[in-house]
Amino acid sequence: ISITGFGSTAGTTTGNSGVIVNTDASVVSTGSAKITINGTGGSGTSFNVGFSVQNDNALVSSAGGDISIIGMGGAATTTSNVGILAGNGARVQATGGAKIGLNGTGGTGTSFLFGVSIGGFNPTTLVPTTITSDSGDITITGFGGTGSGFGQIGVNTANGGQIIAANAAKITIAGTGSTGTSDNYGVGFDGANVAGTKVQSANGNIDITGTAGTSAGTDMDGVRFENSLGAQPVSIVTTGSGQLTVTGTAGNADP
Repeated sequence: ISITGFGSTAGTTTGNSGVIVNTDASVVSTGSAKITINGTGGSGTSFNVGFSVQNDNALVSSAGGDISIIGMGGAATTTSNVGILAGNGARVQATGGAKIGLNGTGGTGTSFLFGVSIGGFNPTTLVPTTITSDSGDITITGFGGTGSGFGQIGVNTANGGQIIAANAAKITIAGTGSTGTSDNYGVGFDGANVAGTKVQSANGNIDITGTAGTSAGTDMDGVRFENSLGAQPVSIVTTGSGQLTVTGTAGNADP
């Protein structure tokens, strides 16, 4: 299965996304068939996302073939022009040894131009957003977009977002922050007000590497774990023979 989409370059408002898998929609492969998705957001103001999978029962699933998703946020003017957005109870899942690869780059604008954003419960069913594999490695790579404000984060997992691998599968997360006034982390985790934000493996290594943006400003952290609303924790857990490695490089203006 191969899907390629481009948001409108004539857009002037919001939501000119490249590829969208929304409520009750699914992309499913069986056997050894692979899934490849490549989305590029269009122009406009906000939420011009490269690839978006959101809301209850939105699903990308493979039973044996690798999943590869590439997203590029749009060349827009305000916020949330994200490369890859998985939220509000959506699922990306691989079984049968299939691997998952997410590679996202934020677009242009002001703030929250995440490379990859994972998180949020469906407000009705309280189902978390999950990236899961039963035995294949999960690799997530993100680059924050070019913004004038804050929050150009490479990879951001928050609000109950979960990345889970079993049977010695590895989880690798690598993020690079970008330009802006503050909080341009390489990799960010934020429990906020939703329980369950976590990265978890069973007998597999977890490797998290973050490089912050280098523009003048504050809180340019390589890897940041926080609970911004003082309500819910973040957990990073590997069991058995798995090892956890976290490497962060702060920006040159970090206090």
